[in-house]
Amino acid sequence: MKKYYAIALVVGLVLLAGCVTPPSLQTPRPLPPGDVQLGVHGTALFPPRLLGDDNTDLGEAVFTGTPTFTGRYGLIDNLEIGANVGGIGVYGTLKYGLLPYSSPFQLSVLGGYGRWGFVFLPTAMLEDGMEPLNYPSFDIGALMGYEFDQIIGIYGGARHYWIGNAQAPFGRFQTTNVIIGGELLPGQRFSFPVEMNFGILNTLSVIEEVLGENIDEPDENFTVVWPSLNFGVTVRF
Repeated sequence: MKKYYAIALVVGLVLLAGCVTPPSLQTPRPLPPGDVQLGVHGTALFPPRLLGDDNTDLGEAVFTGTPTFTGRYGLIDNLEIGANVGGIGVYGTLKYGLLPYSSPFQLSVLGGYGRWGFVFLPTAMLEDGMEPLNYPSFDIGALMGYEFDQIIGIYGGARHYWIGNAQAPFGRFQTTNVIIGGELLPGQRFSFPVEMNFGILNTLSVIEEVLGENIDEPDENFTVVWPSLNFGVTVRF
């Protein structure tokens, strides 16, 4: 019974986590020192899918309707800081480019820390019975891409997140965000990024974390994949 309770808890957590996962909204090229870029983005969530014996959609596609505001600032050569702020969380990022800024091919590493959950939503806006959430999260990742004469850029990568803490009700769990994106007019005053994010979570590891024990022969081990489409506009100063 304890195991089945944990499975139900994890599925509910995954559904909720998909709603509060901030998009990456990062390209691999860091800003030059002193440059500032501000942006606003919207997100469309596609149905999460359970990958196991039966591939099952867990809902319907929906546009979240809550914008995410982004800011980036070039600190020194190849190093920038940034932040995403929206109705469902705030997240800071530090990114370092491994190649010269002038190269059309870019490779960078990044890490971040923030709060996931309904950080800025008043209780009155939450659904009946839903508790306000505010969980710590940190991540590390890498991005690489190529720009074609400041007309269009393409990029991809991944960020691995650790969410929550050791306290009830969920404990800490991990999820990986696979990123595929493009940007129209990169490096110019106005640019237009489009990004697909695929949140991937193996539920067995989360169940073991919730139970505090290893499951040698699980009844079921499935992976949840939650895709989202993020699109917006940025302005550079």
